[in-house]
Amino acid sequence: MGYNEIRGNKVKEMLVYLTSSCELNCEHCFLPDEKPVKQLSLDDLDWLTKTFEIKSVNLLGGEPTRYPYLKEAIAMFDKVTISTNGLAISEDSSRSKELIDTFKSKGKNISIQLSIHGNQSDTDAVRGPGVWQRVLAAADILKKNGIACYFLSCYNSENLSHIPWIIDQISHPLNMPLTLFPEIGKPPLTVDEQKWLFATIVKKNNEYKERNLVAQPHFFQWLGMPGRCSAGSERLCLTYNKDIVPCHFDLNYILGFVGSKLEVINRNRESFLKSSKRISPSCDFCSKSDVCRSGCYISEAYTGCPLKRNFTLERYAIATHIDSAALSNQISSMRKLLKGSLICP
Repeated sequence: MGYNEIRGNKVKEMLVYLTSSCELNCEHCFLPDEKPVKQLSLDDLDWLTKTFEIKSVNLLGGEPTRYPYLKEAIAMFDKVTISTNGLAISEDSSRSKELIDTFKSKGKNISIQLSIHGNQSDTDAVRGPGVWQRVLAAADILKKNGIACYFLSCYNSENLSHIPWIIDQISHPLNMPLTLFPEIGKPPLTVDEQKWLFATIVKKNNEYKERNLVAQPHFFQWLGMPGRCSAGSERLCLTYNKDIVPCHFDLNYILGFVGSKLEVINRNRESFLKSSKRISPSCDFCSKSDVCRSGCYISEAYTGCPLKRNFTLERYAIATHIDSAALSNQISSMRKLLKGSLICP
């Protein structure tokens, strides 16, 4: 069975919006301000676990640490990633201690994704004054307690130049990977900007022997890995409205609801894959297009794919004198990060 196909009730990655509640009001947030707050019940999550065979789950919000049954939700799944703003973790409170104890009880089967938005000025401007320092405090607490964690930052042409500083001054000193994803709603990067970003990540990883990455299918294709958008096939999302959708960024294509029969959901998944996962005509030339299928259909980042300019990893390695063994180690390390955390692709 090939990529971009449905495997019965098996889902490699399930994303779950537990609650609409959040104490921040981020400028870039695409979720509506729900009043009253909406949230899933434990019965909804029980239906999810009984309907699908799920390999790993990402618990989202709003802010998932505000979900009153987070401890129970974590226990219901084998491998869990928590996508959080980190504020509750950073507090000197009983709630913070309870969260840390819950995370530690999950052992190696949990990872924490801390959201930033570029550097300090970028983050505080978008997410709120003082958020940057509280995220770093949360990172310090997680590291001291031996809990796997990494940073996730949106990138766009405005904060692109800040990425080397973040790696040099924050990610590397804390020994926490930086994962980058294009900001939804912003224009995709140009080919030259994508080339610079890809080259910068490889350069920094080689310099520090680390595993920062761009969470985009065409980045992994550039590395020689089978990068692809798995929305609708190996990835699904359950929203706090009880909707099953293909992706946590695509809330409008409804595949089903809590309580829907699996055969109905799968029939709708097939329709989605045929109608929304088409290869862009601009990618017809590319030998990787059958797997990549133009990558993330929401961000449209394929428009700036470096492969359009024949900027291959091999050409970059020759130009920068990076040996193949170093690149192989980098790619292997990225694979481990992908397996340990729920990240696109």
